[in-house]
Parts: sequence; structure tokens; C-alpha cells
Amino acid sequence: LQDDTASRAHQSHSFSVKNQTTGIAANTNMTTRYNRSLVFGISPRIGALITPSDLLYFKLGIEFSKDYMTHQVEGANGWKSRSQNKTVIVPTLGYERALTQNLLGRVEYGYNCGANLSDTRNEPVNNINGSVTQKAKYNAHEMKIGIAYKF
Repeated sequence: LQDDTASRAHQSHSFSVKNQTTGIAANTNMTTRYNRSLVFGISPRIGALITPSDLLYFKLGIEFSKDYMTHQVEGANGWKSRSQNKTVIVPTLGYERALTQNLLGRVEYGYNCGANLSDTRNEPVNNINGSVTQKAKYNAHEMKIGIAYKF
């Protein structure tokens, strides 16, 4: 069972576009969404027993994903998107307890250091041609709760 804050990486802001030839300016809004595809990761862990049933551990995880930034400028031609393969570091602290001889309970907190995406394009905004650059970054706090069975 896992939850994180990465799926909440949405933002909206206002800006002004100015035609370099005529000097006419227009105010508009941009909405941006940052999404991650299926994530593959590896997380070796090292820990210390604090009692025969309790383990504290640290993991330095590395995650690989294809990330997507979609953004729309109000008054422009629809949503635009950009994708890129990303690698991020996820340091994690965890606690594991032996519940029975073969059953383990586990709780972890990790911080996903995040990634950046940027997209620049020329397009008409409210009938003014201009260059629009959008940058998006995400990071995430990850909380995991799990049960493991030892064979």
C-alpha cells in the first residue's frame, strides 16, 4: 500500500504575452500538469536490529520513469505535452517488526527528490504570436505500509 504527493503536481498562473512587432500585450493563464508513468526502481537497504523483533533501516532508492508535462495556455490552441525519461533518487527510512515467525509488518517514509521538465513553443495567444516557456518540477513525500511473508 503506497501513497505519495506526486499526483498533485498541478499549477496555474497568469502571465503577459507581448507582440514584438506591434507592442500589443495580452494577459493570459497557463495550467500545467505533471504526471509519471509506471515507475521502476531499485532500493537496497541496510539496517540494524534494535530488538530481536524490530529492525530500523535506510534505503537509497533509484527510480526510473517516463514523466509527462501537459500544459495549456488560455487563448491558445489546446493542450501541449512533453515527455522525457527521468531518473530520481529516493532516500527512505523504515521500520520493520516481526509479527509472527513468518509475518513481518513494515512502514516507510521516503522523499522523492524529483525531476524537472521544460517546454518552449511559439504559438498565437489571443491573436498575438509569442514564445511561451513552461517549466515544471515535482517532488514527493512517499508513505508506504506493507506486510511481508518469510518463506
